Amino acid sequence: MLRKNYILNRQMTANILIVILTSLSAIAFGIIPEINWQTKTIRIESQVLAQSDGDLQKYAQAAQEIETLRRSTFSQIEAKVGKQKANQLACNQASSLNQLPDDARSLAQNYCNQSEAIVKKHGLTINQFNQITQQRQQNPELNRKIQNMISP
Repeated sequence: MLRKNYILNRQMTANILIVILTSLSAIAFGIIPEINWQTKTIRIESQVLAQSDGDLQKYAQAAQEIETLRRSTFSQIEAKVGKQKANQLACNQASSLNQLPDDARSLAQNYCNQSEAIVKKHGLTINQFNQITQQRQQNPELNRKIQNMISP
């Protein structure tokens, strides 16, 4: 009997840890965990966070400014490493930057730093900006709304 209670307590502790970890993930990454205790499954979905028009306006201004910077910087990087390698760059992936020659890496890092400063200048966090970007890619209506803010 004692052994059975020990196993049940251990399973309950494991279940509680799963709930805590999925909840923390939801907070950190904007996802919705759905736990089904009967089937012992966890389903995680991306959460589409509602954005205020003010945040969308800030996003539109920042995105437009970043796009201008991106075009200029990436044409310089393309001249050094070719278009295919330049298109594979991502500021949040150090490995994509580390594969570049020093002069191109310097341009890319400068672009990443300036992009971050632009986002902050417009009153958004990097996380907010990235969430809106992801939502925009998944939601044609939101994308149209932002496009209208960029070019009325």
